[in-house]
Amino acid sequence: SVRADVDHLEQNEYANNFLEDSTTLTLVVSRNTLEGDALEFTNDLSAVVNNSQHSRIVFVKRTEEIVSNSEYMENNILVFQMLGSPVSSLYQTIKAVYAP
Repeated sequence: SVRADVDHLEQNEYANNFLEDSTTLTLVVSRNTLEGDALEFTNDLSAVVNNSQHSRIVFVKRTEEIVSNSEYMENNILVFQMLGSPVSSLYQTIKAVYAP
């Protein structure tokens, strides 16, 4: 993954792959609190499974298309927030949806 701050987001390889390459279906943005809250970007979901210490946001395309406008983003990109381990995040999501 590449560490980048928000000022360099337009030049971020992983963000551009997600937006401009129809075959890139995921973008994972992690906050690394050990390194001054640096943002880490990747298109590899295995990074989520292998590192449970960071909080992260995962963007997933529903279809293999280029992200061309804000309407596409609203209708075709799923956004997941993960705090801690993936298993814990899944549990919290299911609990929030199904528990009274």
